[in-house]
Amino acid sequence: TPPPACYSPSPSCGVSSAVERLLYTQRVAGSNPVPRTITSLRGIGAVLARADTNAMFFKTRKRVLLLEDDPSMQRLVAKILGREGFRVDVFLTGRQAIAAVKSAAYDVLLLDLMMPHEGGMTVIRHFRMNDPAMLKRSILFTASPDSLIDALSGEVPTVVQKPFQPQQLIDAVRRMSQQ
Repeated sequence: TPPPACYSPSPSCGVSSAVERLLYTQRVAGSNPVPRTITSLRGIGAVLARADTNAMFFKTRKRVLLLEDDPSMQRLVAKILGREGFRVDVFLTGRQAIAAVKSAAYDVLLLDLMMPHEGGMTVIRHFRMNDPAMLKRSILFTASPDSLIDALSGEVPTVVQKPFQPQQLIDAVRRMSQQ
């Protein structure tokens, strides 16, 4: 069916608001506007050109897996890293974190070592046996004693000790995500 006769934002059209003007100029209609089907090849080219332009401006967010049992620490880390443009997925157990890594690509693994159940050590043991390269993307996020951290320093390249400064965490995650 041909489009309605009035698609211009002229006063004779009866368009009364900026939203209605946008709907008319973008050729959408209804209470839940849906773009109309493009019927010419010229229109398809314009849409594809816009999609390519948008792809240049919007980068994908780096993904961070956070294994942490303390809810306040989860919120704090997610907020700090989220403001810096990272997408943070939070997990409570090592088993959940391992399953998540199998189903999604993470740029950084932020692992708390000292947890009541399956913590960062569970994840480290798993990757030590199954995928040692993943350990190179890991950051220990812990208040553990230095002796334990020293024992793991050969496998896990970065440690952020609690309590931490926000910039220290941001810098460590940014460095790890760029590798």
